[in-house]
Amino acid sequence: MAEALSNGQVHLAYEGEIAVITLDNPPVNSSTDAVRRGILHALASLDRARARAVLLTGAGRNLMAGADLRELENEPTEPTLPQVTAALEACPLPVIALIKGHTLGGGLELALACDARLATANANVGLPEVTVGIIPGAGGTQRLPRAVGMGTALDMIVSGKPIKAAKALELGVVDHLLSTSDEAEQQAEALAFARQYQGGKRPLSARPVAAEDKAALRTRAQKLVAAARGLPAAAVAAEVVLAADEMSFAQAIGKERAAFLALRGSQAAQALRYLFFAERAEPYVPAQPTEARVLERVAVIGAGTMGSGIALCALQAGCTVDLLELNAQALAAGVKRIEDELTRDVERQRLSADKRDAILARLTASQDIQTVAKADLVIEAIIEDMAAKQALFQQLVAQVSSDTLLATNTSYLDIDAIAEGIPHPERVLGLHFFSPAHRMALLEVVRGRSTGEQALCAALKFAERLKKKAMSELTVAYPYTPTPLSSKSMG
Repeated sequence: MAEALSNGQVHLAYEGEIAVITLDNPPVNSSTDAVRRGILHALASLDRARARAVLLTGAGRNLMAGADLRELENEPTEPTLPQVTAALEACPLPVIALIKGHTLGGGLELALACDARLATANANVGLPEVTVGIIPGAGGTQRLPRAVGMGTALDMIVSGKPIKAAKALELGVVDHLLSTSDEAEQQAEALAFARQYQGGKRPLSARPVAAEDKAALRTRAQKLVAAARGLPAAAVAAEVVLAADEMSFAQAIGKERAAFLALRGSQAAQALRYLFFAERAEPYVPAQPTEARVLERVAVIGAGTMGSGIALCALQAGCTVDLLELNAQALAAGVKRIEDELTRDVERQRLSADKRDAILARLTASQDIQTVAKADLVIEAIIEDMAAKQALFQQLVAQVSSDTLLATNTSYLDIDAIAEGIPHPERVLGLHFFSPAHRMALLEVVRGRSTGEQALCAALKFAERLKKKAMSELTVAYPYTPTPLSSKSMG
């Protein structure tokens, strides 16, 4: 196969009468400026006298596993992915996509802009953008309904869940499954398909949306949005998908793009991207071998929604918990929240009544600050007021031992300022839980200037005991976090 051109990330070559455009941006062929420019250059450079069809494929295991999320931190630059999908549709030659591996997000949008789609048996396809706070922004919300119907498109886009190749074939996302698992044979089979292809240009944008009961679709959308709790873009995704049969394709992709651009810089999207990278970060390894201390007794100060959620986390992990709150009514409400949550687990048969009672037996509710005296760890979850937190920490050091860890749940206040004047400041750190604390999977561990490695390792072990993914400024390097190597927690 003779290569005609390459920009390093995209190659154009000819296999007889088939032009082959190969995305080559390891490790997953993610969408970047260079990749998008390369695709456009390859399309513009096609020798139409020589080729009868184009095969769009990817080097390695994937066609394209999605966008480079780091690009979303900056203003969009041209060429954009919508310009690329428009160019694929406008190409005078039929374009056939070879879907393989993880073909997600922008990768599936590329494939949907082609005239036919082949897939390997082990491929996964999906539009998971809602899970990082955005929606598909290159025609996915409008081409997918035309391929599979509105109801199925709602299911896939609002949930963000990918599907396997066999299901994609059944639904109509792909047209043909390859019969071999050998990569060389897959390429040969795809080329044979392209040589025999007689379908011509058949862009999904020209296909009408199949009629479905709109009231039933709206009910379905409402249920999907409710199930996507914690994904604020889900409601926007549903609205944009439902517009597919209400306006022209051009109008609808304009609506999609406007929604995408509005969401990409939102605080929720930034936080979800931060979470995405945090979950994939390498675990923190101390400079010197350190045996992590086990924290058995935890005092939580503040019985509001956050404090009671933190207390419940620790209780469910087997810790003994002291929940402190000066206001008797607020304390009672915090305990009731914990009791109600555990009772709901009993009703859902996730927990036995005996186990619920055993968990509650490890909970002590108190208005007396002296209750913290036996704690291995104290977590404050009071109001976000610097003076109040500093005053509380000064009270705490008079009650606890010198090796008791002192943690703040602050989402943005300076931990070094909170720790100022505290004896043994190496025990002070941030433990930022995300709301609701007993459900969210992440726990941000924030190291102040004086936080010692023993305290940090103990906190990370505690996070593991809580079955939470611990992230810290020492393990996460991503543009969203305002705390790289600092003592401010994520806001």
